[in-house]
Amino acid sequence: MLELSSSFLARIRHAISTYGFIAGAKRVIVAYSGGKDSVLLSVALTQLGFEVIPAAVDMGYSAGWADRIKMQARSLRLEPR
Repeated sequence: MLELSSSFLARIRHAISTYGFIAGAKRVIVAYSGGKDSVLLSVALTQLGFEVIPAAVDMGYSAGWADRIKMQARSLRLEPR
């Protein structure tokens, strides 16, 4: 899995705390497209101790789209649904 810097994770922790994002949650669902934003969010929240459930949606871009992003999530040790 990618290892994010402690200063980056501290900024995310600060935003969660300051703005009340996912306050008190232990498990979060992330809309997982396989793009850089959903990958980074999933990895960061995992490293902050959240149980991340990546929800992969087949957008119909090409045959097997959802299967490819589910495999990518698994390669990052995330379990897609």
